[in-house]
Amino acid sequence: MPQQPRILVAPLDWGLGHATRCIPVVHALLDGGAEVILGGSEPGLSILKEVYPQLASVDVPGYNVRYARRAPMALSMAFQMPRVMRTVREENKWLDAQTDPLALDAVVSDNRYGLWSDRIPCVFMSHQIHIQAPALKHSLYRWQVRMIRHFREIWVPDDPGLNNLSGDLSHGQPLPANLRYVGPLSRFNAPETKPPRKGGGLVLLSGPEPQRTILEHVLARWLKDQPSPYMVVRGWAKSPPPDVGVHVKWMDHLPPDALQKALLEADHIICRSGYSTLMDLDRLGRTAIVIPTPGQTEQEYLAERWMTLGRGVACSQHSLQLDAALASLKQLPDANFKREDLLTPVVKGFVDSLKSC
Repeated sequence: MPQQPRILVAPLDWGLGHATRCIPVVHALLDGGAEVILGGSEPGLSILKEVYPQLASVDVPGYNVRYARRAPMALSMAFQMPRVMRTVREENKWLDAQTDPLALDAVVSDNRYGLWSDRIPCVFMSHQIHIQAPALKHSLYRWQVRMIRHFREIWVPDDPGLNNLSGDLSHGQPLPANLRYVGPLSRFNAPETKPPRKGGGLVLLSGPEPQRTILEHVLARWLKDQPSPYMVVRGWAKSPPPDVGVHVKWMDHLPPDALQKALLEADHIICRSGYSTLMDLDRLGRTAIVIPTPGQTEQEYLAERWMTLGRGVACSQHSLQLDAALASLKQLPDANFKREDLLTPVVKGFVDSLKSC
């Protein structure tokens, strides 16, 4: 094995959070002496290329999952499952065909079940080892274990102890023997001293369509009557923003430095309860109003856990009570604790194992 292993890092295309949480993984791999190739599909791949323009990149088949507008989430996913499994098989064939042309020595797959190979070591990264669907919990865990059995290591972006973010998602029992906790992953670096708040609010819109746009329209009606200024980061939207007044500034995307500044300076934050968003908030010590995507049991569970931890207020998209939520949010103190760096030693151990082969 070469002294600089060549590793493909490929996030899932269900929302931008899978791409953003791969940023610290890429950084750790480069620091550990690996050569990294970025893989994925748009727009997530664009986020990685924006941060690492010097790295080579390749397109990997996307899942292209859409969330239903009105149908139950479980029913929507059931209809799409044949296509999802077909994509898993396609990306597995893609990796088999590309391992030699790309001279790959290993793969880090963020929730892409098909990116494994018997020829090279592969890592599966996920915070959702126990999928939250009460009626199917045990069956889904058996399915999960069967799907990830080909991977050498399982990396969970969370802490192993009680002070964790994901709760039963990645701490429920049983757990795979090859699981490694790598700590919450964020593209942000919390400053030693936080800048002063500048007033106004920040709204982060994310996740697959059509629910991203539905929430945007719901929030637009509320924002129209707000007296304070707001910035809305739309998350690579494809349609023009709603016209609600000059006090609302619409941005399709912010680079990491600008977004971190906005998160630290905002008086309050409104966002989805996606796990990557919560990890970013955790890194910066910010509270937030979190709105889970309707029917997405993982986000619904995380929203309730975020509130139980005293880190924010959970709201339902179907009955948003944002004025009351803001009043409750103001009673919560920001968190100011530091977490141990678990990612660096895990990544270093993996890269060193490749060098010694």
